[in-house]
Amino acid sequence: MISVRCRRAGRDWVNVANLLQHLSQNSTSQLQIADEFRNCPQILTMDNLAEAMYTKACIQESYRLSPTTFAIARVIEDTSVSLSGYNLRAGTFVLCHTMIACHSEENFRYANHFLPERWITAGKDNSRFKKQEYGQGFPLRPS
Repeated sequence: MISVRCRRAGRDWVNVANLLQHLSQNSTSQLQIADEFRNCPQILTMDNLAEAMYTKACIQESYRLSPTTFAIARVIEDTSVSLSGYNLRAGTFVLCHTMIACHSEENFRYANHFLPERWITAGKDNSRFKKQEYGQGFPLRPS
């Protein structure tokens, strides 16, 4: 259990370092984050953080550009499904290579650019399901 917690803590620091790297190269995003927090009280609350949509988008975009795991593994559980014309039976092991998927122009326009706006575009279904590092389904690794 301790080793899992240490790995998770290390991964969190890598995520912060990746986010800071992406922000250091994008002064426009820095200014937008500063604007989001300009009128906040000195001590931030969870409500302040919940309203920081651009900051959340920057974090999500940083995860997309610099995934902390090489793949997301899932098992199709209850019933068979059809994905991209392939019929997958219940019990099928599915693996998504995150670096390839997240840097593919088929999945993301301007895939190699830091564009947090892609996560907050109104009216588009480019939501949280495009990439969920620790998202839907039962994970096959401790995290």
